Amino acid sequence: MGYQHFLFGQAGTLKIRVSVQTNNKTITQVLAEISKNYRVKFYNQDTQQLNRVCLPWTFTNELVADVLSKLLKESGLSFLEYEPYLYIISGTDKLNTELFSEYFKKKSAIETNMDDIPIVVGSLATIQRSGVAHITGRVTDGVTDTSIRGVVIKISGVDTIVYSDQGGVFEIHVPIGIHTLMVESDLYQNVQLPIKVYSDGIVDIKLFENSLSLPELVVGGSAQRRLAQAQAGVAELSIKEIKRLPSLMGETDVLKALLTLPGVSNTGEVGSGYNVRGGNIDQNLILQEGAFHLNPSHVLGLFSAFNPDAIKSVTLYKGYIPAQYGGRTSSVLDIKLKDPNFEQWSVFGGVGPISSKIFIEGPLKKNRTSLFVGSRFTYSDWVLKLVRDPNLKSSRAGFYDFNFKIAHRFNSKSSIQFSSYASKDDFNYAKEFGYGWQTQSHVLSYTNQLKPNLLLTANVLYSDSRNDFEDQTAIVRNVLENGLVYYKTKWNLSWQASEKQTVNIGLDGIRYLPEPQNFRATFEQNITEEKIEQSRGDEAAIYINDEFSIGKKFNLAIGFRFNMYRNIGAEQVNQYLPGMARTKENLIQTVTYAKGETIKSYQGAEPRLSVAYVLTSNKSIKLAYNRLTQFIHLVSNTAAATPVDLWQLSNTHVQPQLADNLSLGYFNNLNNNEWETSLEVYFKQLDRLLEYKDFAKLLRNPSIETELFPVKGKSYGAEFSIKRSKNNPTGYISYTWSRSLRKSPGLFPDEIINNGNWYASNFDKPHNLNVVFDVQIRKTMFLSANFVYASGRPQTAPIADFYLGDGGVFLNYSQRNSLRIPDYHRLDVSFTVTRGAIRTSKNKGSLTLAVYNLYARKNAFSVFYRRTPNHPLVGYKLAVLGAALPSLTYNFQFSRK
Repeated sequence: MGYQHFLFGQAGTLKIRVSVQTNNKTITQVLAEISKNYRVKFYNQDTQQLNRVCLPWTFTNELVADVLSKLLKESGLSFLEYEPYLYIISGTDKLNTELFSEYFKKKSAIETNMDDIPIVVGSLATIQRSGVAHITGRVTDGVTDTSIRGVVIKISGVDTIVYSDQGGVFEIHVPIGIHTLMVESDLYQNVQLPIKVYSDGIVDIKLFENSLSLPELVVGGSAQRRLAQAQAGVAELSIKEIKRLPSLMGETDVLKALLTLPGVSNTGEVGSGYNVRGGNIDQNLILQEGAFHLNPSHVLGLFSAFNPDAIKSVTLYKGYIPAQYGGRTSSVLDIKLKDPNFEQWSVFGGVGPISSKIFIEGPLKKNRTSLFVGSRFTYSDWVLKLVRDPNLKSSRAGFYDFNFKIAHRFNSKSSIQFSSYASKDDFNYAKEFGYGWQTQSHVLSYTNQLKPNLLLTANVLYSDSRNDFEDQTAIVRNVLENGLVYYKTKWNLSWQASEKQTVNIGLDGIRYLPEPQNFRATFEQNITEEKIEQSRGDEAAIYINDEFSIGKKFNLAIGFRFNMYRNIGAEQVNQYLPGMARTKENLIQTVTYAKGETIKSYQGAEPRLSVAYVLTSNKSIKLAYNRLTQFIHLVSNTAAATPVDLWQLSNTHVQPQLADNLSLGYFNNLNNNEWETSLEVYFKQLDRLLEYKDFAKLLRNPSIETELFPVKGKSYGAEFSIKRSKNNPTGYISYTWSRSLRKSPGLFPDEIINNGNWYASNFDKPHNLNVVFDVQIRKTMFLSANFVYASGRPQTAPIADFYLGDGGVFLNYSQRNSLRIPDYHRLDVSFTVTRGAIRTSKNKGSLTLAVYNLYARKNAFSVFYRRTPNHPLVGYKLAVLGAALPSLTYNFQFSRK
């Protein structure tokens, strides 16, 4: 039954008198005439009886009640005079029941209870006859005006508990009357406020932080929500936690913060990207405002490409991946930029030893149009001048990134925003070689609340990534360039079917346009150029994701995604002898395809399921399964990615990757959600992973398929985490035991690795331990520490050398990845003092002293071998950051209405 509405006039004792004639008129027509002439409102439930024709009466200056009595006589209807200007008409039997009694009592209670200044929803003029109102609300940060996800909303006397979504929005049905609104969050101050509910309406809730440090945004939500939510394997960190972690040279890093979570690791300190549950770095979908990033790092992995001051939320999906996401087989990192402030102008930023940042945000038109713009830039060359290594003294490194966002609200239901991101890196080593890489992306997003429970979101975007490598040692100057351009659109319809069910339906499409490999050799005035075209492709998908509850014990997430992909021309495709190895000797012909012509197509279904069973109020178990497909592959035979590595699209010779991911977890919150503990185990089965032949030539190879072949993979492990997010001190411990293995059941000798047995992947690190500690010393001071331990990653190395007469020295290598570099461990600490940290202060500041690698551990990034005449092979450890690195950083914020 839908909600019914009727209007109230002003209360009083005045009796309304009317004059009207009823000749040849129905009761409905007579009531309409009275309503028009005397502003009397009639509410009725039975229009059929009111269509009866009246007797020919003439009423002159008579009371409305007397007129109604005559009109309704013998109709089976009666009326109730509630206010002088309002009459309720219904069946006599209904009016004789208690249909309205509770309603009248509730209305009276609302008007007489005025102990505190309450939040008022609706008005006396629109009071809800059904006795139940539908409230829509939004929770935002009281300082930054950004949305807060995962906040718990309770209403006294209402059993239902709801949570704010990614936009900070929540919906709840509440009986009309006086209630207490309770809002709870881990890192914000809890709120209890009286609320007077008359009818449907909107509530805006602003929260402020518990601590008195610089205001930041909570990403994630309450411990209770995380315990019960259907999605398994969702890892979340608040931006506040990220900023409190000790940093390298004062540069706060989102990706390094993710490395403290269970199941997440990387290859080393100079390693771009990260690995999740035994997956390769290219198997992570890294999104910022919907645009995916191929290289998420600055300076070859030392710093993240994402600026924490520009970020609203960070969510890592590593267990159940909702059907809204696709295209990768390991994880999804979803980064949302903060919303511009619609009410006041702010300037904030920071100054550190290697970089500085500045941001401006505020309303162009208050509560209608606002913008956010900011940038980071580095001046790190002076640090390299201080080291003893003469090669590093003459090296150069630098980067900048830029964020821009403008948002416009058409009304309370629809808005549009445009965001841009740009970054550029340069690295030159001792005038021997240099890297350069740059990225830009532009996103246009439109949101429309079609109905109170129906939200449409549409995105279109463009992204361009370009890389180059320069060899500066040879007489001939060599430069190699490549890149990837893509266009993407996504349409999503979110339907809040009920308080316990949310459905997302949508489609997305991507066109990949890789830049050719451009090689240029320059000698004096002579220039030699070579261009190698790359495969192009289109990827499209339709999906549905349904999250719902069954009773109070079961929460489920069920998703289905159907992918379609085609490799398109223009392209020349090599064909080889059937059943034979792909070698140049077996090449039989090259087929040319026209621009836009379909060369090869793939499609596949991706079912997904996650079930949470709530054992008790503080315990649950979760089971998740994903089938995932990936059409784009990173081609790199190094342990850590470099800017010139290739992104290879699926084509005739390179099939899509496939993964089946299964996980099971036990979750237990202790001491009223003060402690969160979890134990998760997982297993992945992978197929069609790319592997490389020994001594493969991957760059400038027009027949790169001759160096590639598919292998199988599997990874498994256990993750343990314990977190204290309330009281003082706070922190967490995460430990992961895992294995990541590969197997090559090749048909040809050069495609068989380690005799066809399972071998460790390049990023197989069985043990990973992280301990994060954060203590508030005073209201304006806190101390943080972070300890990291990890197993050394695998490597292939020479184990012997021998002579063959005058043929020279030959090396005998180990089986692939059968050896390991030394284990890794490091301790970082930081101490922060804040000024003007009370929430009402407009001007704020903080000073942070941090020491990265406190005990100066010389961790090995790699091990290499040298041999001198008449001496055996000797191994040497390469440590990139082998010293304690202190930094002093100042952050500031100025606000003005």
